[in-house]
Amino acid sequence: MKVEKIYGDLPMDLVRIQARCFLENIGSARVMEKRQCLLKG
Repeated sequence: MKVEKIYGDLPMDLVRIQARCFLENIGSARVMEKRQCLLKG
């Protein structure tokens, strides 16, 4: 999946976006699951 993000006036062709959350932060983990983030490790 290729993601295109606009930052100011400059388009960025993003291939991967990384995200992390603390183990205790169940809400943030659930949001990442809903956005179909993949667990790599």
